Amino acid sequence: MSLNVEDDGDGGLDPCDGETDDLLETGVHVSVSRASCIGYTIACIVIGCPAFDFDAQVNYIEHDIGSSSYGTSFGPNASGNVSSKIVALATPPGTCGTWSINLQATGQNLSGITGNSVSLWLNDSDGDADGIGGAQCFDVNANVGNGITKPHHGVHATRHR
Repeated sequence: MSLNVEDDGDGGLDPCDGETDDLLETGVHVSVSRASCIGYTIACIVIGCPAFDFDAQVNYIEHDIGSSSYGTSFGPNASGNVSSKIVALATPPGTCGTWSINLQATGQNLSGITGNSVSLWLNDSDGDADGIGGAQCFDVNANVGNGITKPHHGVHATRHR
């Protein structure tokens, strides 16, 4: 998945808490549910929050090149692995930062996600959002599958006359 994420902090006159609002420094918690945001929230109220179909805390190792910063993360998650890259983008006024996040998960059991509409839950280290556990929820379309397969490049014979 590829995302552009902006952190608006805690609100007020000084919404940013320094490094606690910097996803490159503190990482990001990413969760996916087969239910919509409202469906998951209602389930939490009525029966208790069900397990997410995908759940990962992604912490980055920071790399600096000149005035640019990016982070990488590779690690085990559930029955597979998660790898991610985060790049710090220009910070718009009144925000704590904006980042481009690319995340790939392999070997995960996502068989419960049968539709293409899922909820994506994102959380920073100090839970700035107003959702469950301080996470922000987004209803998104997803294509769950085996990933991109490389086309077969066989030997092509040309016949000359």
